[in-house]
Amino acid sequence: MTQKYDALIVIGRGFKGKPKELDETPCLGLESRINVLSAGELFNKSLADKLIFTGGQTLGEQYPPEAEEMARYLHRNYPDISPDCIVTEGKSIDTPDNAERVKSILNKHGFGKLGLLATGVHLPRAIKIFRTYGINADGFVSENILAQKSYRHANLVKKYLFSALKIGEEIEEAVLRGINLIDPHGKIPRIISKRIRK
Repeated sequence: MTQKYDALIVIGRGFKGKPKELDETPCLGLESRINVLSAGELFNKSLADKLIFTGGQTLGEQYPPEAEEMARYLHRNYPDISPDCIVTEGKSIDTPDNAERVKSILNKHGFGKLGLLATGVHLPRAIKIFRTYGINADGFVSENILAQKSYRHANLVKKYLFSALKIGEEIEEAVLRGINLIDPHGKIPRIISKRIRK
């Protein structure tokens, strides 16, 4: 992990659920929090010049994009990381959409050497999808990175690894990998995502 990246792409993985009141800010889900904390760790080890948070308004138009909440969560936990080092993409609703929209950010900023950060369950499919969109990035498993930070963080990762959430994610990823064989650009999951989030 000694080489430096122009940017580290950090994929949002949703919120805990909708807040009870419309004016409440939604709380990032466990996977997203693990991804953000891992990104902060890698950034503080001078592994990347920029962090790209990607994730849209997956709870609906009345709620903020995941990418913005990820940037806020990073700032709360790593206040020394300058906002100038963070780029947010807040329109995407699924992994193929993440890749397509991040591609335009990469073209705009001219980022070359890239890392892609996601949970171990999600990372293999994410790398494949990003490559389909012409984005070659080295993968980083967020829970492996975060578990090394401290005993408390290792426990957070352990909570995730043995959760029903992870089992559900494994099933979902298996289904989506099958769909990707016939639909490498993710058009089918995108249609489903849009209908679910209406």
